Amino acid sequence: MRLAAVAGLAALGLGACGDATNVAAGEESAAGSSSAAGAAETPGTSGTEGELLLRVDVGGGFVPIEANLTHLPMLSVYDDGLVLQPAPMIMIYPGPALPALNASELEDEGLERLQAAVEASGLAAEPPDYGQPPIADAANTMVTITVDGTTYEHVANALREPGEPPWPGLTEEQQAAREQLAEFVAQASDLGALVGEGNLGEQQPWEPERYRLWAQPASDILPGTPAQPAPGPTTTTSSPAGGPAAGPADVTGPDASVSSPAQPPPTGDAAAPTEPKPRLWTWPIDAIDLATVGNCLAVEGGVADEVGALFAQADQLTRFEDDGVAYTVIVRPLLPDEPDCPERG
Repeated sequence: MRLAAVAGLAALGLGACGDATNVAAGEESAAGSSSAAGAAETPGTSGTEGELLLRVDVGGGFVPIEANLTHLPMLSVYDDGLVLQPAPMIMIYPGPALPALNASELEDEGLERLQAAVEASGLAAEPPDYGQPPIADAANTMVTITVDGTTYEHVANALREPGEPPWPGLTEEQQAAREQLAEFVAQASDLGALVGEGNLGEQQPWEPERYRLWAQPASDILPGTPAQPAPGPTTTTSSPAGGPAAGPADVTGPDASVSSPAQPPPTGDAAAPTEPKPRLWTWPIDAIDLATVGNCLAVEGGVADEVGALFAQADQLTRFEDDGVAYTVIVRPLLPDEPDCPERG
């Protein structure tokens, strides 16, 4: 299990991604540049060999593309006891560029209790017809269960909480199936209570081994905007509060901050708030040519370490200049079972 030694994009909406492209330390990118040698493994961490046992997620619907690209499953449990859940994020805008995950360890007794709960739920079977409620752009609830080597995927659109009135237009069988699914999702949402608090270890920041990148020319950077040097690396994990790690204090200049502070008017009244503005950094990772990233590029090894360290200091309005072009770059950590890039939809 890979846990960070220090505290500090099931991505939805990526069905149109191209074939998987992977860049690892020491390999050449599509632009012909090569990365530095792979960084040493962080002390106390290692890869995970566990297979996915349970995943619960709610996502999709009418949301910005950035939300789909960075979306992380709400719960992933592996048969070696690794539990991954999104870390709390600070409620500011712009928020951290890099979504973070917390990891905990499920003891053997906890795994047995979880497996018993899955069996009791009746979901370790071919999914029933959940119907389609008369509502547009609603999120999907997805439950993936693997039992004895067989995986079952349950997907219900616009699933309501247990006990809420059912949607009109559904059959009794569909309503019963949706209620059964909703009850299990509610149980899994409080994993500690489901498996016993003593069987679930404390959460720690999880350090990904791979990242998935998306890059397109930025539409919110004016031509000729000067780029500032990107801050040097600090850590690949976010702060305990879910915010980006602090960058060096010597990053200065008109574009170093997200937005210039508001100046008080001559009357001495309070300064009027200003909208945050994008900041432009020079792209510092030679192994990745942003012009070739497109809808999906996966990185691992030393290149992944560089990506994690860089985006731990960026926010949602950080843009990057590479070869004279400003790019919006979105990064998402990849969970152990996830492919580098999704298949074409």
